[in-house]
Amino acid sequence: MINWLANNRIKQLLQPNQGNFSNWEHIQRIAIVIKNDDQFTKQELEQWVNKSKRTVEIFFLDKVAKSPAYTDWHCITSKEIRLGLPLMALLKGYQANKYDLVINTMQSEEPAMSCIAASLQTPFRCNTVMDKTSPQLIIKRTTLS
Repeated sequence: MINWLANNRIKQLLQPNQGNFSNWEHIQRIAIVIKNDDQFTKQELEQWVNKSKRTVEIFFLDKVAKSPAYTDWHCITSKEIRLGLPLMALLKGYQANKYDLVINTMQSEEPAMSCIAASLQTPFRCNTVMDKTSPQLIIKRTTLS
């Protein structure tokens, strides 16, 4: 049931794959979708963001927390989750901004993270696993350095 709901929501949110590719120098706005049990610490991620010299927004999924862990990130908590998926109103709100690149760090298929990534407007998606958002690039996950 959850997978059916997630697939349906992703189809509603996902813009058609435009097949665009870009040079790293042209990537200026990046969205990163992470989860509370990810291996990155906030400090490590912020160091990478500072080194990248790009505008980076973090979308932090924490299905257990009742309130946001960080004020400077987009935190999705249990209050914005129903049936394991983010509320559609929240996802539609994310569609206002456009990004050059969306990076989804999920380790295995995670419907909530896929929905968040699908709601973000971008010509280029990068995941660590293949999922229903049809990323153009699958990367092997390593440390931030």
